[in-house]
Amino acid sequence: MRHTDAQDAHCFPADSAQAITDEEFEEGGWALFAREELPRRLANDQVSYTWDGVIEFVTRHFEANTLHFATDYSYEAHEKALRFLAQEPRFSRRVLARPLADLMANSPVTNPIMRMADSPSYQGVRFVYLAYPRQSGLTDEQYRQQRYAYMESYCRVVKLVFFDDVDHIIGISFAGGGRANIGNVDLFYYPAQGWASRERELAVSIQQQTGFLRNYQQSTRQEDEYPD
Repeated sequence: MRHTDAQDAHCFPADSAQAITDEEFEEGGWALFAREELPRRLANDQVSYTWDGVIEFVTRHFEANTLHFATDYSYEAHEKALRFLAQEPRFSRRVLARPLADLMANSPVTNPIMRMADSPSYQGVRFVYLAYPRQSGLTDEQYRQQRYAYMESYCRVVKLVFFDDVDHIIGISFAGGGRANIGNVDLFYYPAQGWASRERELAVSIQQQTGFLRNYQQSTRQEDEYPD
């Protein structure tokens, strides 16, 4: 529970290359851990359930054949996107869900806001979050199509700018203005390996027209599994 290996998987601690066949535990160690450290981890895991909620919401509609974009966005792509979300372990879900939940709660009502987060567990996997406010005068269908197109365009530019570092792009879009909820989420998968004919030219054109990722800020945040 306390120790991880080079892949951030929990393991027994080892100070040499020799295989461990026996492990000793001090009496009372678990009681102390369960009383002090474990509650802190569980409290900080609460935000990770936002990630679970996205998986459950999309899976429910996936299985019921009620996905909003079922006709123009393949089930294969939805399944692939869901698998990328589902493979993240609990601690990684906490790391990924924290900026997602913050954007859901605090995004402005005036303009779209994008954030990105790399998977802490799997190299080459990037998640893109889009808070997209609804403009007046749009029908539900017009709004969702507009939001979908915005996400698709942005993911194309993400591939253009980070081509050497990203293999898979998974988009999560929702309403902006702090009114987002799990009941209004679209999931999007965009492959970032290789370029089809004219695909790169299209991405360059989109960036020139929109200014996507012309100027962007990167930041890091320390996340402890068992915070003090």
